[in-house]
Amino acid sequence: MDKQNTKSFHMSQKEYELLQQFVEARMENNQELLYEELEGYEVPPRIQFSMVNKPAITLKTDKFHFNVACLRLFAGISQVLPIVHQGKKKIGVVPCKEEEASSVCWGKKKDDGKLVVKDIRNAELMKKVFDFMDWNEECRYKVMGEIRMSSKGLMLVFELEDALMYASSVEEVIDEETGEIKEKKKSIQYYPDKYKKRIGLSYSDYLQAREASKFEDFSDYSDQPMDNSLFNNTAGDDA
Repeated sequence: MDKQNTKSFHMSQKEYELLQQFVEARMENNQELLYEELEGYEVPPRIQFSMVNKPAITLKTDKFHFNVACLRLFAGISQVLPIVHQGKKKIGVVPCKEEEASSVCWGKKKDDGKLVVKDIRNAELMKKVFDFMDWNEECRYKVMGEIRMSSKGLMLVFELEDALMYASSVEEVIDEETGEIKEKKKSIQYYPDKYKKRIGLSYSDYLQAREASKFEDFSDYSDQPMDNSLFNNTAGDDA
């Protein structure tokens, strides 16, 4: 599937005022606004829009990391508890104290105020995730997160079935100066299979999903695979 660089729609104050004027003018002339039935419309998934400044997790075969947007959402929080729900195919993350047995450091703030994310290394956990998701071990996956309320307070939830897959490929290019043929690596982005034959969720299903996502049942998750002794944190890139 091709990349999409669509920007999210935002109505400015001027546009809002013009819309109001249009409605008022039609009402003054006794011209009714046409009614549009939303049945049959589909909502494109948010992964097809810009993901800049949106919370996300990137997973590889031996490690994973959360991006800077996650750190900004939980300002001042350096320790988190990653949790996994195999049945619902979700990864959650809950802010916690450093004393928590399975807590990990997901990032830190440098002296200059810049936030730096951390790679969280756990090959055993990633193998299990890649296995139950039937993912390609030669690829990396990126999932956008949502803030949910839970019995433990606010948490981030990542729906693994909505993951974007990034595969590497090599193409031959000609150096304009030397004429030599060189190999150039590039990353190809693939959307989930469920969107191949449709735009997205129906509008009614979209509303139901939004309503259902307000509270996350924390008790169904398991942190057993997240033994703290298996983790090794090193500095990572914000991808």
